[in-house]
Amino acid sequence: MKIAIWGSLNHGNLGDDIMNIMIALHLKKNNCNPYLYRLNKKLASKYNLISVDSIDELIKDAVFTIIGGGSWLESRNLGPDFEKDFIEFIEYTNKYQVPFYIISIGGDTNNDFSLLSPERQLLLQNRFFKGGTVRLKSNLNIFKNINDNVKYFPDIVLLTRDFFNVNIYNKDNEKINIGISTYFKSFKHDVYTYLFEFYSRVFNKNINIYYLNTHHSDYGYSYEYRPTFTGSHIKVYEYNDLEDFIQFTNSLNLMVSHKLHPGVLALSCDVPFIWIKGNDKVRAFLQEMNLSNYEMHIGIILKNILSGKIKQICNYYDLSTVKNAKKQAVGHLLFIDDLVKQYSNK
Repeated sequence: MKIAIWGSLNHGNLGDDIMNIMIALHLKKNNCNPYLYRLNKKLASKYNLISVDSIDELIKDAVFTIIGGGSWLESRNLGPDFEKDFIEFIEYTNKYQVPFYIISIGGDTNNDFSLLSPERQLLLQNRFFKGGTVRLKSNLNIFKNINDNVKYFPDIVLLTRDFFNVNIYNKDNEKINIGISTYFKSFKHDVYTYLFEFYSRVFNKNINIYYLNTHHSDYGYSYEYRPTFTGSHIKVYEYNDLEDFIQFTNSLNLMVSHKLHPGVLALSCDVPFIWIKGNDKVRAFLQEMNLSNYEMHIGIILKNILSGKIKQICNYYDLSTVKNAKKQAVGHLLFIDDLVKQYSNK
């Protein structure tokens, strides 16, 4: 049974890759044949998945389509390329009359259908949209008068560590490894990294900072901060292999990010996540996880790292809500199971 998976997979974005590969692998466990739209060919080969670049080839002969993950319920404009993709998806969905479902899509703190782009409004009002799951409880409000077959479960990325069977080992409590993914680029940040490297060498050799690239290296994205130099305590970590990145995240003591899914990935590994204030979709997630007190400006975060106070934040981070959310997140997979059974019996 062919099932199409459509998502934002042509940018090598860590979160999108995790979500859609998880969905595809789960479908394979159900003896389905998933086709993914524009998934990186290296990743497709590694997990024995089919990746196609033609949306016609993706949807033709599919029993149903899954829109896997993505911030499609955000009120902000996502850009012309993204919105154009929605129109193309609608065109071929209507051409082949293939029903589609959303799985673990999300938004921000605005939950009014009228605030979505016209393209996304058309998508959700399409007659072939049959329901699905969202990753924010508040996003259910968007579907009140559209579709009553939409369920809430916490972000599917919370299942990552268990899903990919990442090795768990005891961390050295004397050392702190910090991953940072940030847009923040300035002369002050360069000065901070220099001072941190200097002080770490002289006074404190137990803290390491890894500046992250959370897009697959094949795609050449460079908007995330890179230090002007690296040293024994200032390093760069590139996303080259999905499981390597997950394993690396599992080894961290703290993830600091302006982006949502590096943080959710960290929480899946029971690694504390501090959000660099910015995108509202991360604030919405933290509010639902009762983690709003871990929103900080990048300057405060850097000062806490430089002073060594960051260790105390790591030690007292409250993961209790996250542990419960992981159990609930399995609901996304159970929803998929029900779909497979439903269409297998037709």
